[in-house]
Amino acid sequence: MYLKVTNRCNMTCRHCIQDSGPVGDDMPRDVFLAALAATDWRRPGLLILGGGEPTIHPAFTEYLDEAVRLADERRIHVTTNGSMTAIALDLAARARRGEIGVMLSLDEWHDPIDPVVVEAWHGLKVRSVEGASLKAKGRARRNGLPSDPAWVHGCTQPMLVCEPNGEVRYCACENATIVGDVLSGTVEIPVGPATGCDSYGPGGNGDPRALMSCNVRVLE
Repeated sequence: MYLKVTNRCNMTCRHCIQDSGPVGDDMPRDVFLAALAATDWRRPGLLILGGGEPTIHPAFTEYLDEAVRLADERRIHVTTNGSMTAIALDLAARARRGEIGVMLSLDEWHDPIDPVVVEAWHGLKVRSVEGASLKAKGRARRNGLPSDPAWVHGCTQPMLVCEPNGEVRYCACENATIVGDVLSGTVEIPVGPATGCDSYGPGGNGDPRALMSCNVRVLE
């Protein structure tokens, strides 16, 4: 499951499929703890702390420590733009210890970051988005950026997504169905049309049964 611990970001990249920026919401502690409680660690899969830019959440390090405490090695994954230098260095160190999985977004679209972070991430996962592989979603779509035809209707994040307010969506796309919320402790995956976005889930190219591999207790 993808935990959107904040939908804010300290960058306003032209290619952003989430359309994140400086204005938005941070996930409160009660929602975060409820999301962890809703996670079934017996299932395979990752719990991703994302955003927005997750590291700008005031309680990010506290949240990460709590998630790591409950999870097996490398079950927690963080994707960051690396702009919060001290936290980015800590993430790289944790990854080298095998504590978490990490990915750094570093390409022509993102703002420059401290070179010490780039050096610290040498040998770790770095994601670079080329112009031809942009997804036509969010800000990228509105900016009319070039997109690979195969991704024009591609899903933004083909996994369950927990919003900062606790709502759980079938995927991260704007038109994805809300299938529950972590505060109530219920996530139901209905089987029928118009459940996912235009390319994932019923009515699209995805199979809702595939979501059973996500590490969430799912009620059908």
